[in-house]
Amino acid sequence: MITVRAARARKLTLGLLGALLTLMVLETFLFAPPTMRLATILVIVAIKIIPPGLFFHPIIRWQPMSAVWLGILLLLYFCWAVLGAMVPGTEGYVAILRAILTAACFVSAMYFARWQRAATGQ
Repeated sequence: MITVRAARARKLTLGLLGALLTLMVLETFLFAPPTMRLATILVIVAIKIIPPGLFFHPIIRWQPMSAVWLGILLLLYFCWAVLGAMVPGTEGYVAILRAILTAACFVSAMYFARWQRAATGQ
């Protein structure tokens, strides 16, 4: 059984996760040193986006425990964003935006897991 609240939280989680991954890709390309090779930048992008990106498919398939694991992973990304927010200038402001997106994605993932587990009786 699917509830309206769980469906909304799932859509919000997927949207925020997509926005977070997009922001991480953009900031990696924008703030990379000009002497850095493209292959190195692509490896950094892969290291940043593959772990949370692996949770897209399970959440699309309505698996609430995957949302819980995503939340645990997002706590690490939130700490990384808060540390990045200490940097002065544009990089710090982008890190603040990343922290906000990460926190919002965490909250929506936890609500999705809670409401979906309640709806399925787990």
